[in-house]
Amino acid sequence: MSNPFDSPISADGSPAMSEAEFHDGLVENIREYRIWHIGLGGIYLLMVGLMVLFALFMIITPLAAGGPEAGFMSILGFVYLVVAAIYSIPAILLMRSGLAARRVYSAVDDRSAILESMRMQLWLWRILGVLTFAVMGMYALMLFAAILLGGVGAML
Repeated sequence: MSNPFDSPISADGSPAMSEAEFHDGLVENIREYRIWHIGLGGIYLLMVGLMVLFALFMIITPLAAGGPEAGFMSILGFVYLVVAAIYSIPAILLMRSGLAARRVYSAVDDRSAILESMRMQLWLWRILGVLTFAVMGMYALMLFAAILLGGVGAML
């Protein structure tokens, strides 16, 4: 098997691999990531579903039990629902990318299906990059608030 990281053009200017070799290698790589995307997307959606169940538990249980902290716990449950909604975005994009890759095998014009699959990959990684920075910023703010509130609490 040839090195997938080789230049498609050799040093003398001739193609390093034929169009058929390139196409077959591309389709095989799409087949590989399709399995991972659909599998991981399904696991991710299952975990998001569990987060939603726990959030509903956090909202309903304190309200039924009553007490002074019931409102605060319910607010935390709603925050947990928002986090679950944010975490569902990559799961849905993983599934969409895997399903777009599956269409490569059934398409009459598989070039357009390959382009669609690559477009889904682009969206997946673009959104994951934005979400990564957003979550890192959110955690930095939470850390700052915890330090600030801890300092204020220590002064009281």
